[in-house]
Amino acid sequence: MTLPTLTAVQVLLHQGMRAQGVGKAEPARRLGWHMPQVDRVLDINHHSRSDQMDAALRALGCRLTVEVTNPA
Repeated sequence: MTLPTLTAVQVLLHQGMRAQGVGKAEPARRLGWHMPQVDRVLDINHHSRSDQMDAALRALGCRLTVEVTNPA
């Protein structure tokens, strides 16, 4: 099963937070965001912008890279 790109990034964000033992308040503090903004980037039913996802991952010390491959 292949997840939509945004959903996959949101899952990676969740996993990164869990791996670091970080709750939602910590990314909010690091980014200067309000809690509802963090809730939205973590909500798979919300279509967050890629720059917001990138910022949230960077707040955890992660870097988002994208690769496109052509089918053989």
